[in-house]
Amino acid sequence: SRFLDVAQERAGPSLARYREQLESVLGDYLYQPRAYDHDWPYDGDLLFEDTLAPQRLRNSYHVSLDSAALEGPRSALKELYHAAKASPSPYYAVIVLDGDSMGELISKLLDGPKARADHECLGSSLAEFSSKVGGLAAKHQARVIYNGGDDVLALAPAGSALRFAHALACEFNRFTDATASAGIAIAHHLSPLD
Repeated sequence: SRFLDVAQERAGPSLARYREQLESVLGDYLYQPRAYDHDWPYDGDLLFEDTLAPQRLRNSYHVSLDSAALEGPRSALKELYHAAKASPSPYYAVIVLDGDSMGELISKLLDGPKARADHECLGSSLAEFSSKVGGLAAKHQARVIYNGGDDVLALAPAGSALRFAHALACEFNRFTDATASAGIAIAHHLSPLD
């Protein structure tokens, strides 16, 4: 997440203290979906203050703690927000991009005098566009879920979703000389993905 990047860059010691506090209270109940990240291997949900509530921890981590037991982690998390000069946004965007009228375009190409060459050229253009999607996503702190030809599915911070979708559409046009449309849904981090 963007906040985690900022926290690691600006507030590494505060992030380490928060992690120590969490580990001392939650211990074996913590799971590590980001085991590759030595600074923060845990679920990003633990970076939200509202997660550190007895009911939420019971529902999400199957641990029963009272509010007093959570004072240390809550204090350390507030210190992290202060040191990072930021806090995580509870909202994110789901972005779906799709090339416009691609079936119609392909049909026209296949009916033309250079059908094979034109179809191969379009395929190469789509492959070039697809090769650029990851770089665009990184610039906008987005994560690509699916990237195939004229279809892209990604998650992004709500604040950069429009810029990312626009950049994708412009890049698609640059490589294919065709247009693409995007849909953006803004959701709360507690909303189920479905």
